Amino acid sequence: MNNKNRQKIVQLFHCSIARLNCLSHRAVGLLNHKSFYFLLVITRKRNTPTVRSRNEAIPITAAGAQGVTKIPRALARGIFILTFALCAFNFAGPASADTLISPNYRVEMSNFNMTGGRKTSAGYTLTDSVGQTFQGQFDSAGYTVKAGFQYIFSGIPFTFTISDLDINLGSLVAGTPSTDTNTLTITSGSASGYAVTVIEDHQLRIPGTATDITDTACDTGTPCAITDANVWSSAVTYGFGYNMSGTDFPSADFINSTYYRPFSNAEDSPTPAIVMSKSAVTTGSTATVTYKANVSGSQAAGTYENIVQFIATPTF
Repeated sequence: MNNKNRQKIVQLFHCSIARLNCLSHRAVGLLNHKSFYFLLVITRKRNTPTVRSRNEAIPITAAGAQGVTKIPRALARGIFILTFALCAFNFAGPASADTLISPNYRVEMSNFNMTGGRKTSAGYTLTDSVGQTFQGQFDSAGYTVKAGFQYIFSGIPFTFTISDLDINLGSLVAGTPSTDTNTLTITSGSASGYAVTVIEDHQLRIPGTATDITDTACDTGTPCAITDANVWSSAVTYGFGYNMSGTDFPSADFINSTYYRPFSNAEDSPTPAIVMSKSAVTTGSTATVTYKANVSGSQAAGTYENIVQFIATPTF
């Protein structure tokens, strides 16, 4: 048979198991244990039929190879039919989520799904993502994998810090209020909200005695209470109290810097008062506490102290 009248194109397709992609190369070998090789044989049509023996070998010459590799025609067809289906579905590269950035936004771990968001009612708060693949918690003896957007919050810890744990009001002068401040910072992490409450162990007191600086009742005509701030601006109104400002504090109660409350006192009431709260996820909410003391000229000399406790509680 004249080779000029018959043109064959022989290519070897290599399907890499590791990458799941199909790459074409010139024929350089047959099958090995790590990869799938197959032969694609295209024969130019002729006007007259070509008769071959069923087991007649098809010569394949690899460029640069030593000698000639021959494969029976039936085997070549079989390999082509078997392995083409394997490669046909693996042309796509590996799937992955990407971070999308522009001057106005940043979207991390982007994903197309069916629906998602935050739903609320009087009785619950729900955040959801519907349509993700392979979501859930997977455990083994050596690891735990939490896959899916709903686990992002669980990876953020609940934290609460106080900037200064030693409040010093200095030497008190009668009729001259003295103040000091510290800052509360909270990140709710996996919780859907939080509340910070405060309580003192007792009034400002000289240790080992019953001599106290009483908690403030605010100015005459504008009395305040444990959960109700009011104006305290008079130099002749005495006592000890606090003001709140910043974020997530009771802004309807602490209207401005002249509004104060007395601390909830563990000796009189075991119920702490709320000073910060939020019913949503928060990162880095801060509020400033201003402590104020004012004494009369008849206040006994001495060093007064107490312990003020702030309690941060996550809500779900």
